[in-house]
Amino acid sequence: MELELYQVSKMWNETMNRLDSLARSVREGKRVLEAADFCRWLQFSGFVKVFDLFPESASEVIVLRVDSKAVRKKIDDLIFDCGEWFKEGKVSPKYAESDIAEINTKLDQLLKQKGDGMEGVKKKSPRHTRNLLNGRRARFTLGKN
Repeated sequence: MELELYQVSKMWNETMNRLDSLARSVREGKRVLEAADFCRWLQFSGFVKVFDLFPESASEVIVLRVDSKAVRKKIDDLIFDCGEWFKEGKVSPKYAESDIAEINTKLDQLLKQKGDGMEGVKKKSPRHTRNLLNGRRARFTLGKN
C-alpha cells in the first residue's frame, strides 16, 4: 500500500487534533485513562513512524504539513500530564501557546465587533441608574445618531 502526502497530512492533522482535545480534557481532570491509552497506542503501534517517512521539509504546501517531532512532543507532554494526574489527582495548570493564541484571536474579534457597533453612538448628557448587583450608582451615556 502506498500513501500519498495528502493522506499522511490528513492523518497527522487528525492525530494532532485528537491529542489537543485529550490534553484539554486531561487538564480538566477528565478522560485521563483514555488519553494515556491513546498515547501508548500511538507510541507502540508504529503509527507515528509513518510520519517519519514524510519529513516536514518535503512539504512545500503549508496545508499538507507532516511533523513527526511535533506529534512525539505532544505525546510526551500528554503522558507526563496523565502521570501527574495519576500521582496527585490533578494536573498543574499550564496553557499551551495555541490555546492562548486562540483565545487572543477570539478576544480581538469580539473587540473589533464591539468597536464597529459603537461608531454611531454619540455621547449625550449622562443618565443615572442604580446598579442592581451592588447597590451603587452607575453612570452611563446613551446616545442617538
